[in-house]
Amino acid sequence: MRLPIPHLPPIHWLPATIFLVTYLLIAVESNLGSYLDRTAAAFCGAVAMVLAHVLTLDQAYQAIDWNTIIFLLGIMILVAHFLVSGFFDWIAVEVAGLARSRMQLLALLVFTSGILSAFFVNDTICLIFTP
Repeated sequence: MRLPIPHLPPIHWLPATIFLVTYLLIAVESNLGSYLDRTAAAFCGAVAMVLAHVLTLDQAYQAIDWNTIIFLLGIMILVAHFLVSGFFDWIAVEVAGLARSRMQLLALLVFTSGILSAFFVNDTICLIFTP
């Protein structure tokens, strides 16, 4: 049984198309070596939504959660300082030194990365503990 596709005017398809293209650009960014990184792709999608009159410029500005932006900026600054100071290298060496077997190493890595992920950005912790 085939369900009928409702007829929607193009104005309703445009936001979905812009969203899907933006999402596709974000998804293939690392796989295809795209010139647009995730941030640039998201920004281009937001600009396209404003240019297509899906959102007004004021609505787009109000949609920004400044508390989250400032929080992430603070975390990134902390991570950068810890990275420069060698804190993450020290943690990795300590974890490797404590492990007496492969299973212990795996357990310690999972535990340590879980604890650090509670305080820092998950991507950073994953990259730090990847050989």
